[in-house]
Amino acid sequence: MSAKTEGIAPNASRLLWAGFMAILAAGVGFAIRGGIFDNWGKEFGFTAAQLGAIGGAGFTGFCFGIIGGGVIVDKIGYGKLVVVALLCHILSAFVTFGAAIPAAECNPQSRTDVLALTRLIRARISGLYKVLPTAVFAAAMRPSIAKRDLEARIDQILEELAARRANLGVTSGRQAIAEAAEPLETRGIIVLEGGRFRVRERSVLRYYARSIEHLLATPGRTH
Repeated sequence: MSAKTEGIAPNASRLLWAGFMAILAAGVGFAIRGGIFDNWGKEFGFTAAQLGAIGGAGFTGFCFGIIGGGVIVDKIGYGKLVVVALLCHILSAFVTFGAAIPAAECNPQSRTDVLALTRLIRARISGLYKVLPTAVFAAAMRPSIAKRDLEARIDQILEELAARRANLGVTSGRQAIAEAAEPLETRGIIVLEGGRFRVRERSVLRYYARSIEHLLATPGRTH
C-alpha cells in the first residue's frame, strides 16, 4: 500500500526530520544562550533581572513564533517557512557569537563618548557590506582621465580600503573598470573616447562614490 493511498504526504518523512532538527536547533540555541549569560553579565554589567529579561524575550518570541507560524504556514506552505526558520537561526548565530561592541565604558551623558560609539557601530555595519566595482570606479573618477591613470587610482583606493579591512567585492583597478565601465557607459553616465573616460552625469557618480566615502581617509571627488 502506497503512502498516497494511506493519506500520508510523499515528503512526510523529510518534514518529520526537518521538524526534529528545528526543535534540536532551538534547544541548543537556548542552552548556549543560558550558558553565556554569566559572561554577558561580567562583560556588559547586566544585572540578574536584565539577564532574565533577555532570556524571557527569547522565550516570548518562541511562543508567538509558533502561533504566528501556524497561521502563516497554511498560506505559504511548509517549505518556505522552513527556509525562513533556517535563515533566522543563522542570523541568531551571528548575533550571539559575533564580535561584541563594548559599551560599558561609554558615558551616555558624554557627547564625545556617544559619537565615538556611533562611529564604531557604523564602521562595524559598513564592514558587512561589499565594496562594489561601481563605487570604487566612481570614487576614483575625474572629469576626464586616461584609462591607465584611472586604473592606478582605483588600485590606490583598494589598498586603502584593504588596510581598513573593508569587505571588498573587487580586487584590482583592472577588474573594477572591466565590471563597472560598460554599465555606466550604457546608461550615459560616462563615455570612453580615445582611451579617456569623461563624465556626463556627475551627480550619479557622486552618489556611488559617497557609498564608500566613510571608509576613505581622503575620499575621492567627482566633479
